Amino acid sequence: METARITCLHTSCLGFAPLIFDLKPTFGFEELMTTCEQVWSVVDADPTLPKQLIDISRHMEWLQSVKQSHSSVDKTSLMEAQTINKQGVYCIGCLDENVSSSMLMEQLTLANVIQLKVPKGKNGNSKDYTLDDLKDLQSKLMLIAGKALQGKEDVDRFVDILQCVLRLAAAYISLCKAGEASHLMWRREFQCTPSLATNCSLNQII
Repeated sequence: METARITCLHTSCLGFAPLIFDLKPTFGFEELMTTCEQVWSVVDADPTLPKQLIDISRHMEWLQSVKQSHSSVDKTSLMEAQTINKQGVYCIGCLDENVSSSMLMEQLTLANVIQLKVPKGKNGNSKDYTLDDLKDLQSKLMLIAGKALQGKEDVDRFVDILQCVLRLAAAYISLCKAGEASHLMWRREFQCTPSLATNCSLNQII
């Protein structure tokens, strides 16, 4: 049923978009009629649009709950990024010290050489992030950054540090695959403190 409501909302909003989003208080009669003509042509193509708009207007409470739910996800994602920027510890390289060299070579992917740990905070819980977790969080943060300036600095810093980590991990993998055995068991940890620079040279790190 929720899928049908979302489809109804999407279709009706697209159909009446000129009146919902484009109509301005400064418009005169001619501009109003031009805007209405765009809607009329869409309604002629799909006569069910007015009914769909009326139907979706009867579910305002549900629409409000969806809005609040999305707002809650945005806030949680931003708080996660802020915590990572202050307390996160990236581990890059050989994550398993007990793995054999041959097995390590078979597992040389970005997902297997990057890990993020957030130590226990005030709530007493620690958390580990895989690369998939980080990319999922990055996707959510990109949506937040596109909607408002609030928190943009935290989002930019999270993304900048993650991109640096990805470049370093890619360099590590390239060295290992090129036969640099001395780097095979290499492993470094980086604390995401406010003083951490995001533009340091890979030569300085490796």
